[in-house]
Amino acid sequence: MRFAFLSFIGIFIFTIACAAQTTNSDTIARKTREVEVTAPRTQSANSSSFSPKSLLTHEEIIRLGALQVADAAVAVPGAFIKNYGGIGGSKTISLRGTTSQQTLILLDGIPLTSGANGTVDLSGLPLSFFDEVEVSRGGSSALFGGGAIAGVVNLRSSGNRSNSSNRQFSVNAETAFGSFGEMHDATHIGFSAIGVRWSIGGEYLTSKGDYPFHSFQFGEDQIVKRSNADFQNIGVFTSANFEIGNWAASSKLFLKND
Repeated sequence: MRFAFLSFIGIFIFTIACAAQTTNSDTIARKTREVEVTAPRTQSANSSSFSPKSLLTHEEIIRLGALQVADAAVAVPGAFIKNYGGIGGSKTISLRGTTSQQTLILLDGIPLTSGANGTVDLSGLPLSFFDEVEVSRGGSSALFGGGAIAGVVNLRSSGNRSNSSNRQFSVNAETAFGSFGEMHDATHIGFSAIGVRWSIGGEYLTSKGDYPFHSFQFGEDQIVKRSNADFQNIGVFTSANFEIGNWAASSKLFLKND
Protein backbone atom coordinates (compact mmCIF):
# COMPACT_ATOMS: atom_id res chain seq x y z
CA MET A 1 0.00 0.00 0.00
CA ARG A 2 2.84 2.33 0.89
CA PHE A 3 4.60 1.48 -2.37
CA ALA A 4 1.46 2.29 -4.38
CA PHE A 5 1.13 5.67 -2.60
CA LEU A 6 4.76 6.58 -3.30
CA SER A 7 4.30 5.56 -6.94
CA PHE A 8 1.25 7.83 -7.22
CA ILE A 9 3.22 10.78 -5.81
CA GLY A 10 6.02 10.09 -8.26
CA ILE A 11 3.67 9.97 -11.23
CA PHE A 12 1.95 13.21 -10.08
CA ILE A 13 5.25 15.09 -9.77
CA PHE A 14 6.39 13.77 -13.16
CA THR A 15 3.12 14.94 -14.74
CA ILE A 16 3.49 18.46 -13.30
CA ALA A 17 7.09 18.66 -14.54
CA CYS A 18 6.09 17.57 -18.04
CA ALA A 19 3.24 20.10 -18.09
CA ALA A 20 5.53 22.91 -16.98
CA GLN A 21 8.11 21.93 -19.59
CA THR A 22 5.43 21.84 -22.29
CA THR A 23 4.09 25.24 -21.25
CA ASN A 24 7.53 26.81 -21.37
CA SER A 25 8.27 25.32 -24.75
CA ASP A 26 5.13 26.46 -26.57
CA THR A 27 4.83 29.95 -25.03
CA ILE A 28 6.62 32.96 -26.48
CA ALA A 29 6.75 36.06 -24.28
CA ARG A 30 7.39 39.37 -25.96
CA LYS A 31 7.32 42.84 -24.47
CA THR A 32 5.78 45.42 -26.76
CA ARG A 33 5.95 49.17 -26.61
CA GLU A 34 3.44 51.06 -24.51
CA VAL A 35 0.33 51.99 -26.49
CA GLU A 36 -1.62 55.07 -25.40
CA VAL A 37 -5.16 55.60 -26.69
CA THR A 38 -6.69 59.06 -26.36
CA ALA A 39 -10.15 60.23 -27.38
CA PRO A 40 -10.50 63.99 -27.04
CA ARG A 41 -14.08 65.23 -26.94
CA THR A 42 -14.02 67.67 -29.83
CA GLN A 43 -17.26 68.71 -31.42
CA SER A 44 -17.16 69.42 -35.13
CA ALA A 45 -19.83 70.65 -37.47
CA ASN A 46 -20.42 67.11 -38.72
CA SER A 47 -20.41 65.39 -35.32
CA SER A 48 -23.96 66.42 -34.45
CA SER A 49 -25.33 67.23 -37.89
CA PHE A 50 -27.56 64.16 -37.75
CA SER A 51 -29.58 65.62 -34.86
CA PRO A 52 -32.53 67.92 -35.66
CA LYS A 53 -31.87 71.46 -34.48
CA SER A 54 -33.81 74.65 -33.89
CA LEU A 55 -32.26 78.09 -33.62
CA LEU A 56 -33.97 81.14 -32.16
CA THR A 57 -32.14 84.30 -33.20
CA HIS A 58 -32.16 87.60 -31.34
CA GLU A 59 -34.68 89.05 -33.80
CA GLU A 60 -37.02 86.07 -33.39
CA ILE A 61 -36.83 86.31 -29.60
CA ILE A 62 -37.86 89.98 -29.79
CA ARG A 63 -40.71 89.13 -32.16
CA LEU A 64 -41.99 86.47 -29.73
CA GLY A 65 -42.13 89.03 -26.93
CA ALA A 66 -40.48 86.58 -24.53
CA LEU A 67 -39.24 87.79 -21.15
CA GLN A 68 -37.58 84.61 -19.92
CA VAL A 69 -35.71 81.73 -21.55
CA ALA A 70 -38.67 79.45 -20.88
CA ASP A 71 -40.99 81.78 -22.83
CA ALA A 72 -38.76 81.53 -25.91
CA ALA A 73 -38.20 77.77 -25.62
CA VAL A 74 -41.95 77.17 -25.88
CA ALA A 75 -41.67 77.91 -29.61
CA VAL A 76 -39.17 75.07 -30.14
CA PRO A 77 -40.68 71.82 -31.55
CA GLY A 78 -40.38 68.90 -29.16
CA ALA A 79 -39.69 71.08 -26.11
CA PHE A 80 -41.89 70.92 -23.02
CA ILE A 81 -41.72 73.61 -20.33
CA LYS A 82 -42.81 72.61 -16.85
CA ASN A 83 -44.02 75.83 -15.21
CA TYR A 84 -44.48 75.74 -11.45
CA GLY A 85 -46.52 78.94 -11.37
CA GLY A 86 -46.24 82.59 -12.36
CA ILE A 87 -43.35 84.66 -13.55
CA GLY A 88 -41.37 83.88 -10.39
CA GLY A 89 -42.06 80.15 -10.34
CA SER A 90 -39.45 77.57 -11.19
CA LYS A 91 -39.34 76.48 -14.83
CA THR A 92 -37.57 73.47 -16.35
CA ILE A 93 -37.30 72.17 -19.90
CA SER A 94 -37.41 68.64 -21.27
CA LEU A 95 -37.15 67.35 -24.82
CA ARG A 96 -39.09 64.63 -26.62
CA GLY A 97 -41.00 63.37 -23.60
CA THR A 98 -37.96 62.81 -21.40
CA THR A 99 -37.21 64.36 -18.02
CA SER A 100 -35.44 67.64 -17.35
CA GLN A 101 -32.53 65.69 -15.83
CA GLN A 102 -31.89 64.21 -19.28
CA THR A 103 -31.68 67.60 -21.02
CA LEU A 104 -28.37 69.43 -20.81
CA ILE A 105 -28.30 73.24 -20.52
CA LEU A 106 -25.18 75.02 -21.78
CA LEU A 107 -24.01 78.63 -21.63
CA ASP A 108 -21.68 79.14 -24.59
CA GLY A 109 -20.81 75.45 -24.38
CA ILE A 110 -20.32 75.46 -20.57
CA PRO A 111 -22.69 73.17 -18.62
CA LEU A 112 -25.08 74.94 -16.24
CA THR A 113 -26.87 71.83 -15.01
CA SER A 114 -26.84 71.50 -11.24
CA GLY A 115 -24.88 68.60 -9.83
CA ALA A 116 -27.40 68.28 -6.98
CA ASN A 117 -30.62 67.64 -8.91
CA GLY A 118 -29.48 67.61 -12.55
CA THR A 119 -31.76 70.48 -13.62
CA VAL A 120 -31.59 74.21 -14.34
CA ASP A 121 -34.20 76.75 -13.25
CA LEU A 122 -34.79 78.77 -16.42
CA SER A 123 -36.65 81.52 -14.55
CA GLY A 124 -33.37 82.77 -13.12
CA LEU A 125 -31.72 83.27 -16.53
CA PRO A 126 -32.41 86.75 -17.99
CA LEU A 127 -33.25 86.31 -21.66
CA SER A 128 -31.87 89.73 -22.60
CA PHE A 129 -28.35 88.44 -21.91
CA PHE A 130 -28.54 85.92 -24.75
CA ASP A 131 -28.47 86.49 -28.49
CA GLU A 132 -29.49 83.00 -29.58
CA VAL A 133 -31.07 79.87 -28.17
CA GLU A 134 -30.00 76.69 -29.96
CA VAL A 135 -31.80 73.42 -29.25
CA SER A 136 -30.40 70.11 -30.49
CA ARG A 137 -32.91 67.28 -30.13
CA GLY A 138 -31.70 63.70 -29.94
CA GLY A 139 -29.13 61.69 -28.07
CA SER A 140 -25.92 63.67 -27.54
CA SER A 141 -24.37 61.70 -24.69
CA ALA A 142 -21.36 60.73 -26.80
CA LEU A 143 -20.39 64.41 -26.95
CA PHE A 144 -21.73 65.88 -23.70
CA GLY A 145 -22.18 63.00 -21.25
CA GLY A 146 -25.11 61.19 -19.69
CA GLY A 147 -27.06 64.38 -18.98
CA ALA A 148 -27.69 64.89 -22.70
CA ILE A 149 -29.75 61.79 -23.43
CA ALA A 150 -32.67 63.87 -24.70
CA GLY A 151 -30.68 66.69 -26.25
CA VAL A 152 -28.88 69.97 -25.57
CA VAL A 153 -30.03 73.56 -25.09
CA ASN A 154 -27.17 75.97 -25.78
CA LEU A 155 -27.61 79.60 -24.70
CA ARG A 156 -25.33 81.91 -26.65
CA SER A 157 -24.47 85.07 -24.76
CA SER A 158 -24.57 88.56 -26.21
CA GLY A 159 -20.80 89.00 -26.12
CA ASN A 160 -20.61 89.20 -29.91
CA ARG A 161 -23.55 91.54 -30.45
CA SER A 162 -21.28 94.58 -30.86
CA ASN A 163 -19.54 92.83 -33.76
CA SER A 164 -22.68 91.63 -35.51
CA SER A 165 -23.08 94.92 -37.38
CA ASN A 166 -19.35 95.73 -37.71
CA ARG A 167 -19.67 98.57 -35.23
CA GLN A 168 -17.13 99.46 -32.57
CA PHE A 169 -19.81 100.63 -30.14
CA SER A 170 -23.47 99.71 -29.72
CA VAL A 171 -26.21 100.40 -27.19
CA ASN A 172 -29.51 98.53 -26.91
CA ALA A 173 -32.35 99.33 -24.53
CA GLU A 174 -35.67 97.55 -24.07
CA THR A 175 -38.64 98.27 -21.85
CA ALA A 176 -42.02 96.58 -21.49
CA PHE A 177 -45.05 96.91 -19.25
CA GLY A 178 -47.82 94.48 -18.48
CA SER A 179 -50.80 93.94 -16.25
CA PHE A 180 -50.63 93.29 -12.51
CA GLY A 181 -47.60 95.51 -12.04
CA GLU A 182 -45.36 93.72 -14.52
CA MET A 183 -42.37 95.72 -15.80
CA HIS A 184 -39.26 94.70 -17.70
CA ASP A 185 -36.23 96.89 -18.41
CA ALA A 186 -33.02 95.72 -20.10
CA THR A 187 -29.92 97.56 -21.28
CA HIS A 188 -26.93 96.26 -23.20
CA ILE A 189 -23.68 98.02 -24.11
CA GLY A 190 -21.05 96.50 -26.38
CA PHE A 191 -17.80 97.90 -27.68
CA SER A 192 -14.58 96.69 -29.27
CA ALA A 193 -11.07 98.01 -28.73
CA ILE A 194 -7.51 96.66 -29.15
CA GLY A 195 -8.60 93.13 -29.98
CA VAL A 196 -11.01 92.92 -27.04
CA ARG A 197 -14.80 92.78 -27.29
CA TRP A 198 -16.55 93.93 -24.12
CA SER A 199 -20.20 93.39 -23.35
CA ILE A 200 -22.07 94.75 -20.32
CA GLY A 201 -25.78 94.31 -19.66
CA GLY A 202 -28.36 94.70 -16.95
CA GLU A 203 -31.95 93.59 -16.51
CA TYR A 204 -34.75 94.42 -14.09
CA LEU A 205 -37.93 92.34 -14.04
CA THR A 206 -40.71 92.79 -11.52
CA SER A 207 -44.36 91.84 -11.11
CA LYS A 208 -46.91 92.10 -8.30
CA GLY A 209 -48.79 89.03 -9.50
CA ASP A 210 -51.97 90.08 -7.69
CA TYR A 211 -54.41 88.72 -10.24
CA PRO A 212 -57.96 87.78 -9.12
CA PHE A 213 -59.22 84.21 -8.96
CA HIS A 214 -62.30 82.34 -7.77
CA SER A 215 -62.08 80.89 -4.26
CA PHE A 216 -64.82 78.46 -3.24
CA GLN A 217 -64.76 77.81 0.49
CA PHE A 218 -67.49 76.86 2.96
CA GLY A 219 -70.07 76.92 0.20
CA GLU A 220 -69.32 80.49 -0.79
CA ASP A 221 -67.79 81.51 -4.11
CA GLN A 222 -65.65 84.64 -3.83
CA ILE A 223 -63.26 86.51 -6.11
CA VAL A 224 -59.98 86.96 -4.23
CA LYS A 225 -56.78 88.67 -5.30
CA ARG A 226 -53.62 86.65 -5.12
CA SER A 227 -51.32 87.85 -2.34
CA ASN A 228 -47.63 87.39 -1.56
CA ALA A 229 -46.96 86.66 -5.23
CA ASP A 230 -44.67 89.60 -5.98
CA PHE A 231 -41.51 88.91 -7.94
CA GLN A 232 -38.34 90.92 -8.49
CA ASN A 233 -35.28 89.89 -10.44
CA ILE A 234 -32.16 92.00 -10.96
CA GLY A 235 -29.30 90.68 -13.06
CA VAL A 236 -25.95 91.98 -14.31
CA PHE A 237 -23.91 90.34 -17.03
CA THR A 238 -20.47 91.17 -18.39
CA SER A 239 -18.19 89.36 -20.80
CA ALA A 240 -14.87 89.97 -22.50
CA ASN A 241 -13.57 88.18 -25.59
CA PHE A 242 -9.87 88.44 -26.36
CA GLU A 243 -8.33 87.76 -29.78
CA ILE A 244 -4.57 88.17 -30.04
CA GLY A 245 -3.02 86.58 -33.12
CA ASN A 246 -4.02 82.94 -33.22
CA TRP A 247 -5.05 82.95 -29.54
CA ALA A 248 -8.57 83.51 -28.28
CA ALA A 249 -9.97 83.63 -24.74
CA SER A 250 -13.19 84.72 -23.08
CA SER A 251 -14.32 85.64 -19.58
CA LYS A 252 -17.90 85.91 -18.33
CA LEU A 253 -19.49 87.12 -15.10
CA PHE A 254 -23.15 86.75 -14.24
CA LEU A 255 -24.71 88.18 -11.05
CA LYS A 256 -28.34 88.09 -9.93
CA ASN A 257 -30.29 88.60 -6.75
CA ASP A 258 -31.41 85.50 -4.90
